[in-house]
Amino acid sequence: MSASVDGERQIERLLQPGERQTIEVRREMVITAGDASAITLTFNGAEARPLGKAGEVVTARFNLTNFKDYLQVR
Repeated sequence: MSASVDGERQIERLLQPGERQTIEVRREMVITAGDASAITLTFNGAEARPLGKAGEVVTARFNLTNFKDYLQVR
């Protein structure tokens, strides 16, 4: 997985099962996941929908205007 926040690389490594990473974002975050179904995201405590299917490589861009589009509908 790799994550860039506000233009700076924050993470670029293999995350272990169950590992948590908290990132503070002011403007924008770009995530690339090598297995989209293996990543669980939360935004301000709200669960996000899966980024994609098992084994799918996905790059997603989150910002203040679109992050709510990724939240799970309950």
